[in-house]
Order: sequence, then C-alpha cells, then structure tokens
Amino acid sequence: MTGRLILVAHAETEATRSAAFPFDEPLAARGAAAAARYATALPQATRILRSPAVAAAETAAAFGCEATVDPMLADLDCGRWRGRPLGAIADEEPEALGAWLADPSYEGHGGGSIAALLIRVGQWLEAGRTNRGTMLAITHGAVVRCAALAVLGASANGFWRLDVAPLTRLDLSSDGRRWVLRQIVQIDARPADQK
Repeated sequence: MTGRLILVAHAETEATRSAAFPFDEPLAARGAAAAARYATALPQATRILRSPAVAAAETAAAFGCEATVDPMLADLDCGRWRGRPLGAIADEEPEALGAWLADPSYEGHGGGSIAALLIRVGQWLEAGRTNRGTMLAITHGAVVRCAALAVLGASANGFWRLDVAPLTRLDLSSDGRRWVLRQIVQIDARPADQK
C-alpha cells in the first residue's frame, strides 16, 4: 500500500494579498471564504497536520478539520522583514533584497535561509516516507515550494521558479522508498459568479 501526502498552502492573508512578508497574521475574510469553498475538494485524510501559524490554524478550521500542530511545517523566518511590504524592502534595502532573491543561503535579514528551509522540509519528508494512508498538511507557500524541490531532487536555486499561491495543493505519493510528485494544483477558489 502506498502513502499519499497532500500539502496545501494556507488561504490568503493580507500579507499574501499585498505582497508583504508574513508575520503570523490571520486569514483575510476572502481567504477564509475561499478555504471554506475548497474544503469539499479535499480527499479524506487519515492524519491532518498543520503549521503552528495562525493562518494555517484558520485554514484548517475553514476546512472543517482538526489538525495537529507540527513545528516542521512552520514558515520561513523572515527576520526583521516580517510584516513589511516587499516594495518597502526594495526601496530601503535593495542590495539585501537582491542578495536574498539570488542566494538561497542568505540570512542577512536576521531570519532563516531558503536553503535551511529546504533541508528542514526534506528531513520532514524523509521521516514520513514510510507512512501509509493519506496525510494532509496545511502549511505555507514556501514549505510547499521546498517540498516540490526536495521530491524532485532540485536545488534551492529553483525556489523562485515555482509559483505557489494561497491554497495551492501539492500531491505526493510514496511507495515507502521515495516520494513521487503526482501534481501541483493552484485552486481557483473564487465564488462561481466571479470566475
């Protein structure tokens, strides 16, 4: 029997909507409504995990599920840029932002590096490789990106080449020996009258 893992990026927050660095903010009203509409599209899971973040907790609640907190699913630590708009960082610290975008090992913002996040997510995937049944993990776009890179054996340099919007779903399967990427789906969770 194979194992299945579905990682879902939490629903929209004001930070994701406005291109700001996350700061453990709640879902935007639009994000909570989109998650509630998307809940019926999720498969039944034998185990449900989530990031410690408020947005992940509220996404799980909108999905109507109880989720266990897993610290390994935490978002990238953005250090002193937390909560600040990307445009402001570009204006105030263009060299630092450029270094962060170009170098996956950059930690000059006082937070974690993309390379370190990729290692953490890879270790988490490896630990769950032999799990059976279907596991749902509600997390962050950065974690979903790193999971895709880890499964593909790609370097952290590919991080910015993956577009992961709120409620993007990464579907993996494992035969106990390795994870296989089945699909990446960006959910169009707008109400039917807005599509």
